Amino acid sequence: VYKGAPTVIASPDGRTYVNPTGNQGLAVAGTGDCLAGSIVAFLAQGVEAVAAAALATYVGGHAADLLAEDKGMLGMNALDLIDTLPYALLDLA
Repeated sequence: VYKGAPTVIASPDGRTYVNPTGNQGLAVAGTGDCLAGSIVAFLAQGVEAVAAAALATYVGGHAADLLAEDKGMLGMNALDLIDTLPYALLDLA
């Protein structure tokens, strides 16, 4: 996962994905750790590695988009992101 604007997910077999969700509020300390934890959570549920990375990136970006709508991007932090992840999952379910 190349975290940036936009975030790109690539696999050793050449598959690549560009994530359409997220915003500059994710450019704060700790959001990469949230992403890593989300990837591992999907892996633990049996999701294939590249799919887990793409899914976690999409959900985390969607959570950041929900936060931006609710609170704005200024002052967004990793704890806000963690708290919003369940709502992002429900919204996408």
